[in-house]
Amino acid sequence: MAVHFISQSLTTVLLVGLLGLTGCRPAPAIGEASFDFFEYQGEDAIFDPSINPDTEYRNPIMSGFYPDPSVCRKGEDYYMVHSSFAYYPGIPILHSRDLVHWEPIGHVLNRPSQLQLDSIRIDGGIYAPAISYNPANDTFYVVTTCVDGIGNFVVKAKDPRGEWSDPITLPAVGGIDPSLFFDEDGKAYLVHNDAPEGTPLYNGHRAIWIHNYDPATDQTFGEKQLIVDGGVDKSKQPIWVEGLIFTRSKENII
Repeated sequence: MAVHFISQSLTTVLLVGLLGLTGCRPAPAIGEASFDFFEYQGEDAIFDPSINPDTEYRNPIMSGFYPDPSVCRKGEDYYMVHSSFAYYPGIPILHSRDLVHWEPIGHVLNRPSQLQLDSIRIDGGIYAPAISYNPANDTFYVVTTCVDGIGNFVVKAKDPRGEWSDPITLPAVGGIDPSLFFDEDGKAYLVHNDAPEGTPLYNGHRAIWIHNYDPATDQTFGEKQLIVDGGVDKSKQPIWVEGLIFTRSKENII
């Protein structure tokens, strides 16, 4: 789930940028768009006043194209990932020591073998990645959904700045918005949004499910269990329920 804000000045810049593109390829076929290069820059008055960086920080902390943030922690290091939709490379990843100052350190999906986006919709790509750290095997995990592609999958790495694995698909996990949780006893769980049991009662009726997850095979096992059906008050017909949060001390923030 993402909430997007865009200022009038940024909208103007985007429009001007689109109208003033140079170096484009020959006109594409009807219904297709093709760009060799595109760059934008936004300006907003909220960033005009100066601040004391030792005692103050700006809100939002990250401005621009950083939707659906997910953060995890290992020791004194925090890592954050974001949705990238139909853009390549996919899933930008950033590092911080204080949750205020963030440095881009690369992309989780930076090889064609990890991310195939040909001929998919702009809103059919990577949504709501969730990053987590498993202290039992000293490994970082990102689990996400490629809506028009391979569905739900997980990638992992020992070093978030290095190469992440190729996608490991999760055939038993439907729907969208998966998240992993690694407990202190070594057990792991995966939660996600999917259709409820039986026939949905109304358009947008969804549920939150939980699976056991095996880090040795990177697959779910056993029977999935229903956690939330429809939302807090199903009589009000809430739609597209999502957003279950697991926390364990300060080790995982999802």
